[in-house]
Amino acid sequence: MDNKAVSSPASQDSTLGQTEFDATAAERAAIDEVVPHYFDLAAAFELVNSKAPQLAQFDQAFDALPKFDKTLPRRAVTYAHAALHAAVLEQFAPANLTDAETAAIATCVELYPKFASTAQLLAAEKLLPATVLAAPPVGTSHRDRAHGLHRLVFIFREHESAVVNNSIIKSETIEIAAKAVAIALPAFSDRTQPSEAQRAAQRERQKCVMLLFHAWNQTRRAVSWLRWEEQDADQWAPSLYAQRGPRGEKTKADEREDTDRKPVEPAKPVQPAPKPLVPQDDPFIR
Repeated sequence: MDNKAVSSPASQDSTLGQTEFDATAAERAAIDEVVPHYFDLAAAFELVNSKAPQLAQFDQAFDALPKFDKTLPRRAVTYAHAALHAAVLEQFAPANLTDAETAAIATCVELYPKFASTAQLLAAEKLLPATVLAAPPVGTSHRDRAHGLHRLVFIFREHESAVVNNSIIKSETIEIAAKAVAIALPAFSDRTQPSEAQRAAQRERQKCVMLLFHAWNQTRRAVSWLRWEEQDADQWAPSLYAQRGPRGEKTKADEREDTDRKPVEPAKPVQPAPKPLVPQDDPFIR
């Protein structure tokens, strides 16, 4: 799952995390090459916010690790807020749509519920084919609504007299819906390439995620070193990928991360190979 998916309540307010997003501007500007990371961003946000405060009790122990920046756990919280805010900005970035296409999509979104409820009522009264009732549910996205309306326009045109004489849907409304669908569906097909605004927002989100991943991964390494004997580092600083696998199973990415962060025990010295025993009566030995 790509981490731009946002299921947190923060996705309902584009101002949440804006302070943290603005605070990371210099760090984001310093990133030249973007390396995508794929984990559930909303789950990572909740994980870091719940676990990072608990790591304050390791501050003294962190001082014994000269190369570790003990501000990283707290900065990870900042990066998590910034990343979630960036994901919301990406979600609402303007797409490559003309005014006519935007208006047509809005018409499809508005008319679909009216057409769908009318179709259900008329099918229940056997004024429309029973297949209307058996149709799979339509999703909530604008594209789904446009495709659902397209199907109902076809049915309503085929049974126009039954629809017009027994519902609030009139012939003019059916034609308005047909024209809107004719503009909206090709618009969705043409949107295979993101707009400049969407690409820019995506890049900023990926930079925030890179900062979050680095800060938390370094924190996990430090905690793993400190809790090596107890073997409970994952309880203090779980992997950001922990929510990806089914039933809590680790993914390959998680396993690679675990391999990277575990302290390496010194290798045992290699013993020299024993010299081969050579028979002294071998006729080929001189």
